[in-house]
Amino acid sequence: MKRNFTYFLFLQCALLVAVRLGYAQQDAQFSQYMFNPFYYNPAVAGADGKANFFLTHRTQWLGYSASFDDGGSPQTQMFSAMAPFIFVPNTGVGLHVVRDVRGPLTSLEAQLSANYHFSVFEDKGRLSVGVRGGVYSQTVDGNKFRFVDGNDAVAQYWIGRRETALKPDLAFGVWYNQEDFYVGLAGNHLLGSQISFGLDNLIDNALARNLYLTGGYNYPLDDQWLLQPSVMIKTIPEATLKTTSVEISVLGTYNQKFWGGLSFRQSDALIAMVGMYPLKDNSMRVGYAFDYTISGRQGKAPTSHEVFLSYGLAWKRYGKPTPETPRHGTRH
Repeated sequence: MKRNFTYFLFLQCALLVAVRLGYAQQDAQFSQYMFNPFYYNPAVAGADGKANFFLTHRTQWLGYSASFDDGGSPQTQMFSAMAPFIFVPNTGVGLHVVRDVRGPLTSLEAQLSANYHFSVFEDKGRLSVGVRGGVYSQTVDGNKFRFVDGNDAVAQYWIGRRETALKPDLAFGVWYNQEDFYVGLAGNHLLGSQISFGLDNLIDNALARNLYLTGGYNYPLDDQWLLQPSVMIKTIPEATLKTTSVEISVLGTYNQKFWGGLSFRQSDALIAMVGMYPLKDNSMRVGYAFDYTISGRQGKAPTSHEVFLSYGLAWKRYGKPTPETPRHGTRH
């Protein structure tokens, strides 16, 4: 009962923080966020004592029709890898690469992460502090614009032109995990870089600072069923209009082999998720998410689709074993 109350209190606090406003999406969006929190928080790398590799593809608003020759559905691909850094005790390192295409705008980021882990509460839990640095680029393809007046100065500038801007990027995060609970807080794009394109920098796309609060809990129902609620809160503190969103998810895992669940993304979508461990040793995971749009449907297509494949490899490391968590042990 004490564990139930801990999670319930955490969830209620999360809901109080959230406001009834939509979230201005800038970072790539993933419905199965709970399976790879490393994308949002550099402190996660190596926290489970394994080398983890993760591939995902997302097609948002499948079938969306726009005035672009190759269609208007946003497409996102991500690869990430992380592991304990065996040469320095209690440390982890990681890498992620993300490509996000939205019409004429293509974003590409490549980031390296490093962190340090502390044993706390008499070795019952582990606190990690991490930093991430890398590059973030955006490319505007003028050939995908459709101008009312092709003789306009702006139109003449962009026809047949592609522009790319490359900026440094920085993130910081903290992460706490124990056997049945985890929580993390991270700040991304801390440099707040300005990205500008076109005549007189007409296109100005500031890389806004983002904050992510994530948490989850393992609750065994019996010997075969495991209930795994989780939450993620996203906010851009410096936005002109306060932009905060909450995402609440519940997964049920059967016999440590199959899972399914539902998620609600505030002012956006309802999500169904399914997945499995195809190998006997549970080292590989395959997951699928189906998003059904519930807000602003007049400007979107009704469904989005996301798939991921991950593999975890036992890794020799220094220091004491790391407590398993809902997403970083044999139970995700």
